Amino acid sequence: MYLYCYVMKPPAKPSVHVPYNLMAFLVKMAPKECLEQFITEKLQSYGYLQKTQQLDGALKQRIEFAQNWTQDFEEIKETPVTLTEPERAAVQSLVTTLETEEDPDKIQNAIFNTAKNSGLQPRDFFKVLYTVLMGAPQGPRLGPYVLAMGKKNVTAALQRALNPKGAEC
Repeated sequence: MYLYCYVMKPPAKPSVHVPYNLMAFLVKMAPKECLEQFITEKLQSYGYLQKTQQLDGALKQRIEFAQNWTQDFEEIKETPVTLTEPERAAVQSLVTTLETEEDPDKIQNAIFNTAKNSGLQPRDFFKVLYTVLMGAPQGPRLGPYVLAMGKKNVTAALQRALNPKGAEC
């Protein structure tokens, strides 16, 4: 630890951490002619960057890595999740809600209310949703993220979590 702190000259401040699945998805859906601007705006709206903050060299390098990865593999893998019965009911209820809701704040509130109505702690339900959608236990505000990712994509991912491959009907 001494070597790291005094000899290796660690960075003055930590870099911004963006889950790789999110970065890969943003790169995949971004217009090619304004990739950095699109990703900057999305990361600002999700709270990863401050409103006036721009991409730094490390983030630009991760964008390049994500571009290479999406060109090579074309698919973002979801993390398989085993849902409890209350979680299954809550996810199913959320899928139904997402079919009609268009406002990011209302989607955010619907997720919170769905958790409460299903007898789940909201933070636990959010962790399940983040894991299904991004492969990480936390992430950006889900309301705006759902709209940016596309409601059809989100509901399809949630349906796959409800009916994993190999599961009996």
